[in-house]
Amino acid sequence: RTSARSTTPTPTSRHRFNAAMPRHSPSPAFITPLLDPLSVSKPTPRLAFTGRPSFAARARPRPLPTAVVGPDNDTSGDEVNVVERPTLDDGCGVAELNDSAVAFVEGAEVAEVAEVAEVAELPHPTKITSTSSGHVRSGSIEYVKQMRERLGSLCATGGEDPLWQAMREEAQEVADEEPLLASYLYVTIINQKSIASALAFHLANKLRSHSLPNTLLMELVSEVAASDPEFCLAMHEDLLAYLERDPACTRFIDAFLYFKGYHALQSYRVAHWLWKNKRFPLAYYMQSQISKELQVDIHPGARIGPGAFIDHATGIVIGETAVLGARCSILHHVTLGGSGRAHGDRHPKVGDDVLIGAGATLLGNIRIGNRVQIGACSLVLESVEDGTTVVGVPAKAVQRGVGVPSLSMDQQAIEEGSGKSGNGPAV
Repeated sequence: RTSARSTTPTPTSRHRFNAAMPRHSPSPAFITPLLDPLSVSKPTPRLAFTGRPSFAARARPRPLPTAVVGPDNDTSGDEVNVVERPTLDDGCGVAELNDSAVAFVEGAEVAEVAEVAEVAELPHPTKITSTSSGHVRSGSIEYVKQMRERLGSLCATGGEDPLWQAMREEAQEVADEEPLLASYLYVTIINQKSIASALAFHLANKLRSHSLPNTLLMELVSEVAASDPEFCLAMHEDLLAYLERDPACTRFIDAFLYFKGYHALQSYRVAHWLWKNKRFPLAYYMQSQISKELQVDIHPGARIGPGAFIDHATGIVIGETAVLGARCSILHHVTLGGSGRAHGDRHPKVGDDVLIGAGATLLGNIRIGNRVQIGACSLVLESVEDGTTVVGVPAKAVQRGVGVPSLSMDQQAIEEGSGKSGNGPAV
């Protein structure tokens, strides 16, 4: 039957799609871009150096070779000269390239290179005087002693910081040895103004979150460092302790950049300053972030003296009313905990120069004397006299008069009365 209506089909979306699709190429490879316009691949910009193959070298204070920029499917491109290193935006680690979309934060990750332009010039870092003298080897015990003497009353009087000079010198040497880390080292250490600003930048990138971005954390750490001489002293003494007691630490920047025990310790000191200034919510927030990011749970109300050394750090728990004296060394999975549900003073009080072995647990409001050594995995439920080594579950005294265990880090017990160190049970 013939109808008066047109027999032309209604142009539905399906018909429009078919009309847009060539009849000779109905392959999925052609259909996908039509279904999802965002999936269309674009030529990726490419930055290729004809000389040293390291983008990190852009942050170096020397001219770079010619660079060629162009899409992957085009070998031709405009040649430009990248001759200067980028400026830093107040230490935040963002390279200000005039017309480029390059940004490096935390390890020089390249977001995108749209084009390469000339970069504003930065003066070469000030020549760093070597901190070693004569035959003293950098990183040796004597080297640390000389550094401690030179620091003196630096935090109280100001002046040139020899430790910071040494760190910049070390960072420059490592940047020369390992070009892939050059941008990271320049952003984190060499281009910073002081050890306090470098620490603020580094901790902010470690502990940042959506709730508290790194810019606000940098301001917070800088405020603490500028207003609290005790924080300044502890920051230096803690770093000296790592080089002095950890054979794995061969440079100051090893602990500063890579050892999470040092990061957790300095982050705790920021939270403790907040606690002392009655800023309890922010102090608790810092404790939470430290626990989440570094696996170390130190209550901001706890008190830890300068020159502390936390080795490996994973699993450390220190309660609210705990006290850890000066120059103490503790290993991973150590607990300074309370006992019972009572409020008030309920955690251990540890003296100076104490060594606490891995996995040791100290419970209750007990006193641990000066120069005490506590064996690995020991359970300490009673007070311990000065200069005593205790081992076991529960811990029992096995030796008296052990010198300064937190500095010697000698974790071999001695039989009482033997008078010399030996290959006894590990503590």
